[in-house]
Amino acid sequence: MSTTLPQEARRFGDLRGVQWRIDLGILPSSPDSSIHDLRRSTADCRRRYASLRRQLLIDLHVPKDGSNSLDLVMDNPLSQNPDSMWSRFFRNAELERMVDQDLSRLYPEHGNYFQTPGCQATLRRILLLWCLRHPEFGYRQVTGGKENKRDKDENLKCKVAQEKK
Repeated sequence: MSTTLPQEARRFGDLRGVQWRIDLGILPSSPDSSIHDLRRSTADCRRRYASLRRQLLIDLHVPKDGSNSLDLVMDNPLSQNPDSMWSRFFRNAELERMVDQDLSRLYPEHGNYFQTPGCQATLRRILLLWCLRHPEFGYRQVTGGKENKRDKDENLKCKVAQEKK
């Protein structure tokens, strides 16, 4: 059974995405910003994101210095050096496995969106980059259903309270 959104909700449905971009600092919050300012700000954020991806995510096929040859003493799967590309790759892979466990449980009732490979890949990359960028926080999985149940109960109470008004 499909639900049809009211005309007004469909018309302004994209504003939530715009508000998120403003809140995250991707778009300027000034109402005087021109379309040129918005485009420039978005392009700058995309460049910073691409740079962060190149810096933190490991691509075993491309050396970091841009050369075509790897230092096989340092960068090989058997190297014990913690700074080697392979050491970083294996640490990232372990972190990625933890993130994947959570992503597989993310809104299973909305599997048509959150469980799609594209959405999962995007969320995985964002969470992985955040964890690598902020190692002091690490990654903590939500364990058990108590937290989820409590959050759902609180959301339900808020909705009921709003409807009574």
